[in-house]
Amino acid sequence: MGGAARSLTVSPISGALGAEVAGVDLAQIDDAAFAAIHDAYLAHQVLVFRDQDLSAESYAAFARRFGTPAEYPFAKGWTDIPSSRH
Repeated sequence: MGGAARSLTVSPISGALGAEVAGVDLAQIDDAAFAAIHDAYLAHQVLVFRDQDLSAESYAAFARRFGTPAEYPFAKGWTDIPSSRH
């Protein structure tokens, strides 16, 4: 497991679903840390990350690691990230 993944902790929020992930900077995660986050997502379905300082581009880059972000016609997206870059 990579250095960032070693310090990552996952704490369940409730019995039904959800967990808080701590000890990781989402703007600078390595593949091992992302694998741990992905596993936590599959196990808990909803993840909470506190105290992250992400630009819109960093947030979009993190989201793209899960797959191609979907655009929904009823929700307005970020204007500073063109949809062609999603």
